Amino acid sequence: MDSLKLTDFLRHDLVWFGDDPTPWVVCRQRGSQEKNSLSVGRTMIDGAGKKIRHEGEFDLAKVTRHRSALSVEEVLGAAPDQWRPALHRLASAMSVRVFGSLAQQALTGQPIVTDSSDIDVLVEIQCLKDLERAGEVLTQFAKELPLDGELRFGRGPAASWREWVKAPRSSQILTKEMFQVSLRSREEILAFLGGSDVRC
Repeated sequence: MDSLKLTDFLRHDLVWFGDDPTPWVVCRQRGSQEKNSLSVGRTMIDGAGKKIRHEGEFDLAKVTRHRSALSVEEVLGAAPDQWRPALHRLASAMSVRVFGSLAQQALTGQPIVTDSSDIDVLVEIQCLKDLERAGEVLTQFAKELPLDGELRFGRGPAASWREWVKAPRSSQILTKEMFQVSLRSREEILAFLGGSDVRC
């Protein structure tokens, strides 16, 4: 691939290295922001049938492919039967990506989802209209599906969609980025969209 920089990547992106057919997932980065490597992780099933979390640090020069997290449509075939009808309707209602156990099951073909698994969703927020729509749609579908996950504001921080919807307006919200976890006010988070008056 062309010369890559850390700023080309976001948490939950998928990356491939060398001839390995199974992608890794970009996670919160370890080390300096000036580094030329990428912190990644993935979950797989070992020979004893246990879920094992693998972590790695690879040179950026070794990345052979890079893409965003899987869409809901791309994980439907790997989802448990009881989730599929509602997931199909969710995909029709809004653009949603998926990470976590369901995405890993779709990527590896291994039985990673359990009865206690959540569905970790990622919704990209570019303006207030996106934010309002995401809150409404996810709240509605959470009545049928074990939805968890994040709203990502531009290429900036991500916050739990449940916390954003339920937290008092005056409270600070936990946000996650490539190199840090921090508490921010709603105004600080919305500033990553260009301000609280940004509409689509």
